[in-house]
Amino acid sequence: MSEKNERSEAYLRLMELVEKGLSNDPSSGAIGEWDIADTDEIRTLAQICANELPKKFIDLVGRAKFGFDKQDQRSFANRLQRSIDVEKRFGKPKGFEETNHSDPLIPEFSLTKKDRDRVLKLCSDMRKIILGSSDFDEPHRVLMLNRIAAVEKQAIDKRGKLDIVRGAASDIGETLGKFGKDIKPLTDRVKEVLKITRDATPAYDQIPAPDELKKLPAPENDE
Repeated sequence: MSEKNERSEAYLRLMELVEKGLSNDPSSGAIGEWDIADTDEIRTLAQICANELPKKFIDLVGRAKFGFDKQDQRSFANRLQRSIDVEKRFGKPKGFEETNHSDPLIPEFSLTKKDRDRVLKLCSDMRKIILGSSDFDEPHRVLMLNRIAAVEKQAIDKRGKLDIVRGAASDIGETLGKFGKDIKPLTDRVKEVLKITRDATPAYDQIPAPDELKKLPAPENDE
């Protein structure tokens, strides 16, 4: 399947999930509320279809906590749908610019389909670990989930930015340190994501991985 067809299929699937959220009707008891797997899929699909979706849609999904109350989900799904309807009717906001331009000074990577699928699977696993843990307060939980969503976007983009992946890993590591936690399944996945993306970054072809680097010599005293 071509990349264009993959994106078209992803967009249709995303619209199915939005419709599922809209079908929530607490008064009638209609079945249709999102479960955790649905919300994982919505986040990933929104990143895959970023170029086809309104910026407002992406912002909403990125900040969402995805509560499981039927009424809240229906209201949120309605906001997603209306962001699409408004842009279709009136066009993109003035001053909107695509930001997917390459900067030669920023290390970038491009993943094979196999590596991209692996990174997305690792991100999904990390999200489940964080959501299933009671060790973190809500602000830090949201921070880590947002960083994972940012990594997913870089994995899907044709030219992902390694610095964003590193920043996400740093924030997750800092959060674990702040709470005095060492969640090995989480840290193992963060390390694997870093390795996959770094190995796919041409700027580091001739540079050893960090754990292979020798200690730098102490600076010389000019005096």
